[in-house]
Amino acid sequence: SQSLASGRMKRGRVQLLGRVTKGPEFYVTPSGEAVSRFELGTTVYGPLSGEVPIDRHRCLAWNGGGRRLADLVLDNLRQGDVIYVEGQLQAVPRIVLEGSGEACQVIVRDLQLLESVQMSAQLGFEAARVRPVDAE
Repeated sequence: SQSLASGRMKRGRVQLLGRVTKGPEFYVTPSGEAVSRFELGTTVYGPLSGEVPIDRHRCLAWNGGGRRLADLVLDNLRQGDVIYVEGQLQAVPRIVLEGSGEACQVIVRDLQLLESVQMSAQLGFEAARVRPVDAE
């Protein structure tokens, strides 16, 4: 859903399911708007997804419109959490890229925490480990 009409790229809707690879950082803009930035790692799902590298997505969650999404992200997300994110793709201005190679970021509209690393640790669960099965 990208259009290069008149030299501008339109925003595209995205839905991502992945693991938080970099915990939230909280910022306040010069105009007083609060935003949390975090990184989400995703992989291709399906039969060809064997050893596919992780794609990393820069996500921004803003406070606004009566929603305190930036605060919720800061208070509840941790590195390793599994989340579902819905939002809009936004082109990143060249001056912001600073050699990061990223051309788009996700403006988070909604998110759901599906698996909390912190909650699993409190309940005494360990991450599943793959163990070889002895063939008899």
